[in-house]
Amino acid sequence: MLSGDGIPASFAPQTLRGAPFPPVRDLLQKGIARRCRLNRAAQAGGSGWNPLAARALGCSLSVMVRETPTEGRTMDGNAAGATRPDVKLVIAKKENTPFVKGRRKFFRYRDLGVADATGGTMRAQVMEAITGMTEPTGWHVHHCQAQFIYVLKGWVELEFEDGTRTRMETGDAGLIPGEMKHNEIATSDDVEILELSIPGPMGTTPCDPPAARG
Repeated sequence: MLSGDGIPASFAPQTLRGAPFPPVRDLLQKGIARRCRLNRAAQAGGSGWNPLAARALGCSLSVMVRETPTEGRTMDGNAAGATRPDVKLVIAKKENTPFVKGRRKFFRYRDLGVADATGGTMRAQVMEAITGMTEPTGWHVHHCQAQFIYVLKGWVELEFEDGTRTRMETGDAGLIPGEMKHNEIATSDDVEILELSIPGPMGTTPCDPPAARG
């Protein structure tokens, strides 16, 4: 909606880099900038200014600044004075990261120190094959919000309660919702997988196959 002097109601003269920008209203009133439907240009860009649409309507971006609250914000958009998350820097070198007890006897698990660094908010480890999988893991669920896997080497075959069955190979990734039933069917003899879970502690419980599978 345009005001009486042709200035859109959702726009106003604004401070630009800390300096007042008073000529905007004068320029509009003198007709240097055309009375165009700036609200339509803004709507075309979603919630913000669309310079291409504005230009097509003959409007100049240089004489109009969207009214946006900036007080208390830093250049990266964070709130000024916000505290840093309680997360420690950790660099995990392969030769210095320990193997930890895992849930499968045919894998060994290399902890990357993320659980300690985040206070248990997230866990990250690399699973490496000791031998190829001799039998499926059986249907199971993980007690977490989500499990993320990225295949570093080799391949792994999985099936899920929704009927999805896939072979994930080097460079493939998957996000498994917590409590979703799934089954690891087979792996290559050299498979390596990066696994992350949120939160860090992730329990595993065997379960019955999905009902549709009998």
